[in-house]
Amino acid sequence: MWHDPRHGDLTFAEWVQRYLSVAGHKAATTRSRDETVLRVHLVPAFGPQRLAAIAPLDVQHVVNEMAARLAPATVRTNYGVLRAVMNAAVDDAGSPEARADESHCRAAATRRATRSNPPSSTASRPRCHASTAQSST
Repeated sequence: MWHDPRHGDLTFAEWVQRYLSVAGHKAATTRSRDETVLRVHLVPAFGPQRLAAIAPLDVQHVVNEMAARLAPATVRTNYGVLRAVMNAAVDDAGSPEARADESHCRAAATRRATRSNPPSSTASRPRCHASTAQSST
């Protein structure tokens, strides 16, 4: 998979600014919710980290911290916002072929993630190729 090498040098906070600048297609209430979740929970947790350095265990740690103090539905919502932001980063950095592969894998991961509570960070970073993902669905 091709990735723009400069893309991984962006911090999470920098990427969030870019992400929100093109999220005008979202409903006002959804955008407001996303901005709040990012400002209150996710940018404080991941802000200075380079996108490429955020590992599944980092995500799981943040999810576990949220689960200790927030309602399960809130944790799922916050995790969904994180997934959207990270998936957009993958889409922005990859070639068209890689995007198609990632989208298929991401769909399978989404089905798995919605069956568990709290969500697993591994669902946000599927490690599959379209050919193997198709055989598992």
